[in-house]
Amino acid sequence: NQATDPSGEIFENVKKIKEIYSDLLVTASKSITDDISASLTLGQNFNHRYYEDLFGRGRQLGVPGFYNLNNAAEKYSDETQQTIRTAALFFDANIDYAGMLFLNVTGRNEWASTFGSDKNNFFYPSASLSFVFTELFDAGDILPFGKIRLAYAQAGINAPVYSSRTYFTQPFITDGFTNGFAYPFNGVNGIGYSNIMGNSSLSPERVTGKELGLDLRFLNGRFNIDFTYYDQLTTEILVQKPVASTSGFRSINANSGEMSNKGIELTLATKPVMTNNFMWDLTANFSRNKSEVLRLAEGVSEVQIAAAFNSIGSYAIVGQPYGAFYGSKWERTAGGQLIIDDSGLPI
Repeated sequence: NQATDPSGEIFENVKKIKEIYSDLLVTASKSITDDISASLTLGQNFNHRYYEDLFGRGRQLGVPGFYNLNNAAEKYSDETQQTIRTAALFFDANIDYAGMLFLNVTGRNEWASTFGSDKNNFFYPSASLSFVFTELFDAGDILPFGKIRLAYAQAGINAPVYSSRTYFTQPFITDGFTNGFAYPFNGVNGIGYSNIMGNSSLSPERVTGKELGLDLRFLNGRFNIDFTYYDQLTTEILVQKPVASTSGFRSINANSGEMSNKGIELTLATKPVMTNNFMWDLTANFSRNKSEVLRLAEGVSEVQIAAAFNSIGSYAIVGQPYGAFYGSKWERTAGGQLIIDDSGLPI
């Protein structure tokens, strides 16, 4: 109960999620020679996702403690429905030479309903090459297995649902300090044009990655090292780009900006004790990632990700890691005293 409504209030929230998923795969394999074998998989994927959120609130209960919406004099409801459909055609090709050299190439062309009519399908390739160099010599139990791997891959992130068009919405007006108000208001309903402009020319956010790896197993697996270096470039980042308020909108759904992620991953594993009845495994992991915002929208050097009204916030700033914390502080003299402006407020 609240002081403004001592009789209490009731909230009801019903969420429904339905998903239909299907895969169709056809695989063929062949031994070309005694040392060379190959395989090819062709596939099709379909995915349908439906989400529904029904919210109801009742205040000014006629019978205190009886939590039923029919017992409320003031009622509010809100409903959200979302439907997303994706489909894809893909292939996965593999070549194996003498159990030593492995080549894998894949490709995926995906269609998504969240993109506009200008273009709604996109292609994502990948390739990897691994070399088991210990097949060239016999190192005995010291190094029975060693592998180097190289990989290149591109993946896409689809646009958010209903971002390719501009829709009418039910306005909610608030100043950030009070509860504000929403329609229906005083018995009058209303809708308004969304302040976020849709964009039928959206393309997916693309992540292009390159990877170098080393896998070493010593003493018949008693001590293992797995090292990976990766370099990822994210382009065409999906953002809500600010626009001039004179346009009647607050922002537009757009592709803008680039971000880099580089790092290493290291895993050390050992079995210090191995008997017929007991085995002790120890694993240590180390990882380091360095991210940098390379570019934002034209003329924009920073974008607020999450921030409060007057405290430190999270930002994307060109030349800084993504999500860097940024804030302001009062200006002070060399002696540490606050500097006050003509209005009597600190600067």
